[in-house]
Amino acid sequence: MMARDRGTMKWASLMLPEHVKLLQHVWEEDIKVKKPEVDQQTLALMNDEFMMAYEQNEQIELTMYDGGHIERRIGVIMGVNAERQDMYLRTTNGNRETISFMNIITLTIK
Repeated sequence: MMARDRGTMKWASLMLPEHVKLLQHVWEEDIKVKKPEVDQQTLALMNDEFMMAYEQNEQIELTMYDGGHIERRIGVIMGVNAERQDMYLRTTNGNRETISFMNIITLTIK
């Protein structure tokens, strides 16, 4: 049976707290992804889905980019702020979130 190595984690007890925080920051940066590009045709389709869902009070599923991570939300559109280019979404767990249109990667009616 082969021993399992914990890599740099085994040295954490020997490091100063500042060094541990720096390593955690480096690890977090490693898992970040670049924001995917959304083409014009996809944007047009998402806009149609958005308008239909908003008018008919339908539940939507979003995939969005948030600071280096891809996240998913399901909810109902509660409102739109055209000036700020964002929407208000009531998620399935009852939270109200403000989501920027610029961060949306996919949008479909559930």
